[in-house]
Amino acid sequence: MARLASLPRMPRATGALTALAMLAIAGCPNGGGDIALEDVPAPLAPTYCALFDRCGNPFVDAAIFAGRPCEDAIEPILEDALLGQAAEAVREGTVVYHGERVDDCIAALDAVGCTISDLGASACTDVFEGTVAAGGDCAWDEECVVGYCSTADGMCPGTCAARIPEGSACPSGQGCEIGTSCATGTCRAVSNAGGPCAGPEGRSCSGLDLTCVGATAMTPGTCRPFMNDGEVGDACSIADDLCREGLSCIFAGVEGGMARFECAEAVAAGAACSRGYPDQCPDDQFCDTDVCRPLPTEGQPCTAECLPGLRCVVATGASMGECTAPARLGEPCEGNQGCVSSRCEDGVCATAGC
Repeated sequence: MARLASLPRMPRATGALTALAMLAIAGCPNGGGDIALEDVPAPLAPTYCALFDRCGNPFVDAAIFAGRPCEDAIEPILEDALLGQAAEAVREGTVVYHGERVDDCIAALDAVGCTISDLGASACTDVFEGTVAAGGDCAWDEECVVGYCSTADGMCPGTCAARIPEGSACPSGQGCEIGTSCATGTCRAVSNAGGPCAGPEGRSCSGLDLTCVGATAMTPGTCRPFMNDGEVGDACSIADDLCREGLSCIFAGVEGGMARFECAEAVAAGAACSRGYPDQCPDDQFCDTDVCRPLPTEGQPCTAECLPGLRCVVATGASMGECTAPARLGEPCEGNQGCVSSRCEDGVCATAGC
């Protein structure tokens, strides 16, 4: 039932998860056993599942898990997006992999909080050691001795460059120092709970467990934890104020020119429903306009929804998608959304470099 009925099921998720994984496993303190690179995804997947569980971000759940058990969803992403890119860099000599540091890195991630900058500034700092000096060609931040891989022109390869300090311009939208993010063209400090967010400055919230509430184009909002304690009939918001477990925050009409949402019970297969989060319908169905209908299976046409484990892949020039099992590295693809790695290059799924 953990589906956002009005959004596509998964294509954007792998990029976000890979970025988070790269940020965290960009290294770890010395110690522990020597873990082979190809074995890293197996112990790392439950570590991320525990992190997502304690940080309680429902939209991470909807985008990445897409109705599947967490580890089943995450491990293939780590294998194709993280491991594929890392293995390629190790082969090319642009990265040195330190398998003896992985155990302690995982222990550090088990202890870290929900603040995104903590993942990059925690004990995890040295699993991947870059060998490319400033100004050298790169496809991945971890290839750089210091700084990040700048792809300011949108082309690959990028160039290793120093990270951009707070208050400086970030015209490409990337490269800000840890603890800051690029907002309206400037590297700005991210906000903790109670701090300002979005609005004219576009500041981000610092934690996976935080959301921005009350912001408009002209005035900032406030970062606060996701709420999920609404009871049946309570007003709710699919953006930041959800219902207790077992209920759905559904569209309940228009009031004063604004959409109104309220908490409601789950419904049975084939029953009347309303769109919302999580989907009111059973796990193998979705709310199609106002009735629970079976989720499309592999090979069936789709607009967004498919059975868990499948993606709605829209071929170039097509008006409808087709539910397809995401392809692994080296397999044929119709577009980025059709690959576990979220990168289709020359009709084949490729690693997630620049």
